[in-house]
Amino acid sequence: MKRIMVCDDDKAMALRLVSALERAGYEAASCNHTMDVLREAAGGNFSLVALSLDIVGFGRGGAAEAFREIAPHTPLIGFYNKHSDTLHTATRACFSHILPRPVSDEDFMRAVANALDHPQARAATVAVQHHGDVSVSSDSQKF
Repeated sequence: MKRIMVCDDDKAMALRLVSALERAGYEAASCNHTMDVLREAAGGNFSLVALSLDIVGFGRGGAAEAFREIAPHTPLIGFYNKHSDTLHTATRACFSHILPRPVSDEDFMRAVANALDHPQARAATVAVQHHGDVSVSSDSQKF
């Protein structure tokens, strides 16, 4: 069974996304601080990690870069409030998908399925979703 962690300081949204994942048959949990999940991610304990790019403290690009270093094969999905240089940092960190808030269950589940089905595409592709329109930028491939 695929194990997915949702790391966001918006507890209501994290619990809603965890519930959607569980209904779809995934093992899912939430945390509200990236340090809570980094140690387990280093051990390869997650099939996918979804995290906020807006978390105060050790969030934003720093957390994404830490995940890439300690769990390079774990796909990442990011959430953001404002389009900013955070997205540039996320692009460098090779997120599978970056979703704007508010994140709908449908958009999130599509991103999860895509990230799990195409883990090799993560290394070269970042999809940035703008409230229904998806644009994909790629170094060498598209899915």
